Amino acid sequence: MPEKRIGILYLIDTLDQRGGTELNLYRLLAGLDADIFQPLVCPLQPPESIMIQMLREKEIEVLPLCLHSIFSLSAFRWAFHLRNLIRERDIRIVQTIHFGSDIMGALCKRLWNDPFVISSRRDMGFNETTWLHRLLRRCTGKWIDLVLTNSCALRALIEKREKIPQKKIAMIYNGVEIPDPADVRKKTELRSRLGLPADTFVVGCVANIQPIKGFEYLIRAILHLIGKGLDIHLLLIGGIEKRMESAEGYYNSLAAMVRAEGQEGRIHFLGVRTDVGDLLSSLDVFILPSLSEGFSNAILEAMAAGVPVIATAVGGNGEAVIAEETGFLVAPADDDAIAAAVQRLYHSPSLATAMGAAARRRVQERFNENRMVKSMEALYVSHIRPHR
Repeated sequence: MPEKRIGILYLIDTLDQRGGTELNLYRLLAGLDADIFQPLVCPLQPPESIMIQMLREKEIEVLPLCLHSIFSLSAFRWAFHLRNLIRERDIRIVQTIHFGSDIMGALCKRLWNDPFVISSRRDMGFNETTWLHRLLRRCTGKWIDLVLTNSCALRALIEKREKIPQKKIAMIYNGVEIPDPADVRKKTELRSRLGLPADTFVVGCVANIQPIKGFEYLIRAILHLIGKGLDIHLLLIGGIEKRMESAEGYYNSLAAMVRAEGQEGRIHFLGVRTDVGDLLSSLDVFILPSLSEGFSNAILEAMAAGVPVIATAVGGNGEAVIAEETGFLVAPADDDAIAAAVQRLYHSPSLATAMGAAARRRVQERFNENRMVKSMEALYVSHIRPHR
């Protein structure tokens, strides 16, 4: 093991919200062995945020770049600035997260061929729809030393779509903290704080509100079940995705759907919350209706809380949820399938309890935070190059 701490620079497009990618990075950095690794985080945006404050409270250095677009002359100036930063801080590894940072990291690698660059892919590329995205991915992919994915499904997609050799792709699953199990009294207290009856059936979803998350199918499913007389409440936990222009209009359409049925008292838009763990513990079922997903932290957090999961069979969801054991997998964009799965658990509390317990065990064994951090540390050490 090297005596000097290993400098790692993390480039990420944005740290403006508590999304799955941002929280996964936070957990990693908080768990890294401080005697061995010296992390430095450079978000392209914003200059300040709650996430940046959270990292600094853990004594992790954050230097925002305030770069509005990688398609500008200032991006090249920042590339030279990063090169100086890499030399001054003796950075041995650069890990990039999201499209803009991937391109910046690849550019630095192409210009100076140092240090080792890891492109960390977190989703199935649902936002990369233009010819320019595809061209830049294809051109810069060969400059990256290693592509790191968080699911086998994503690894297979990147290998096929971007023609990246399998030996250049690694996979490490996300990991989450395992909370103490919530007892019945705590669950009742949590529901009371939300103004919910103790004995109602509560389902929920944690995700930033944007079209790719498929909220309309979840809402339609729950409206259908309420119409059939089931005593159900739905908690939608998450803010509007600020990076997407269409997200606010999408949110308005969802709220209008609920108002049209007069169900504002049963379908609750809770917005951004800092008590997500408590909210998950108050649920009977967690539902993720995404149309595309890399590997969901929200699914893991719900499972860790002992909650059965209904998720769409997209991306890495099927690698976390074992159908008929820890929950159900349903087809995307299928509100009837969501409704059927919810109804099955509604009418069988013992099945829901058994699935929740199995889900918690699975996360404890396969997707715990410590396992993720140790795997990342081993990956870093294995790719340290000797100084020139």
